[in-house]
Amino acid sequence: MLNYRIEEREAMLLTGYRQRFHGVPYGPERLDQENDFFTTTRAKQWLLTGATWEDRRVFYNVITNIGDDGYDYYYAMPLSKWTREHLYDPNTTGIAFMEQMCFEDIVIAKQTYAIFETTRSQQPITEYGDIRHRIVSEWLPSSGYQLAESPEIVKIFWPNGSPEKYIEIWMPIEKQ
Repeated sequence: MLNYRIEEREAMLLTGYRQRFHGVPYGPERLDQENDFFTTTRAKQWLLTGATWEDRRVFYNVITNIGDDGYDYYYAMPLSKWTREHLYDPNTTGIAFMEQMCFEDIVIAKQTYAIFETTRSQQPITEYGDIRHRIVSEWLPSSGYQLAESPEIVKIFWPNGSPEKYIEIWMPIEKQ
């Protein structure tokens, strides 16, 4: 049994970067592509984490623009308006090459989501893939909902040094 809650979420503005993944969001190749994406873009992750000024490490993955050739996969964080406005200013950041990071703003419209959560553990990633698969193969067909034309959001709670890490999978839904 998958535990979930249904919530209407207000519009959000995130800042991040993306890569085009091949296949479908629930295909077997997604996890490998995600792992490669995370291990090859650590500098960008660190820059965004530093820009948030947050004590807790919370970041988002956004899946959107799904088509026959694949889908866009974003790593993103909520940044303050001031930070977004000054992100590329070397007088503020002390970095002259920020524009090469290719960060972009991602607008997420107001949407109803079914939100599923992993257990809180040191490595919730192992459970994440299974839950994602079960949402589409088990929950969605019997739920009375269908996927809406909105981004899927994965909200990751990864506080430094804490064994209480967990992941929320936000599936955009609408009544069938």
